[in-house]
Amino acid sequence: MPIPQLMPSLISLLCADLPKPKRAVFIVGCGHTGTSLLVRMLAQHPDVFAPTKETNAFKSPYGLSPRHGFRLLGRIRHLLKYYTESGRTMLVEKTPLHIHSLNFIRHFIPGAIFLLATRDGRDVVASLRERSGDFDAAVARWVRDTAAVVAALPDSDTILWRYEDLIEAPEDRLRWLCDQLRLPFHPYMLASHADERLFNAGGDAHSLRRNAQLRRPLFDGRGRWKRDLSEHELTVFASDQGLGLQRALGY
Repeated sequence: MPIPQLMPSLISLLCADLPKPKRAVFIVGCGHTGTSLLVRMLAQHPDVFAPTKETNAFKSPYGLSPRHGFRLLGRIRHLLKYYTESGRTMLVEKTPLHIHSLNFIRHFIPGAIFLLATRDGRDVVASLRERSGDFDAAVARWVRDTAAVVAALPDSDTILWRYEDLIEAPEDRLRWLCDQLRLPFHPYMLASHADERLFNAGGDAHSLRRNAQLRRPLFDGRGRWKRDLSEHELTVFASDQGLGLQRALGY
């Protein structure tokens, strides 16, 4: 077997000396679906260890060169080391692109739970386009990542998490999620905006804007597409698998 195809087993072997989390939750999906808000809320729980940035620790190793594979190994060891040192009972990690690495994570951490974060695709595309300036790239990214979310819906270790449901009834939805995760509800999760830590800290304009948003009390970001997307852009969105994916997610 070529070395790149051996990477998952090799990484597991080289991390064998580190304790694996008995309870692990991975927040995955497309970016700009409320994943930062969700991890920040869960991070307030005294039983949860949550890194304050996307680790990219489990980006799929299949086909990677040895050099890139060992870089991945370093990220995984770093994550497990800090989880172990935290003394917390549950690991919660948020890297949306891990939606394409579910099988590797399952291989590495049996029993992991995946929160499939979703949001109205039109709002996601509007937000992605605001960041990159490229509407076509925003649609392509949403379609690619959301198709992976829809494919994972039937799996028994996944939980669909819709941004709109949280906005509609924040405490009810967090209590429901805690029940699903077998995690006692903690009221601090509703006050995550008071957390002084920076999540995905960086000096760029995007990071500064996102952290400013996270420090605001929960606000309703639904329906931005109505002002941000033109009729033509909405037509393109609908014709590029958009309607089918929206329906699959209950929109």
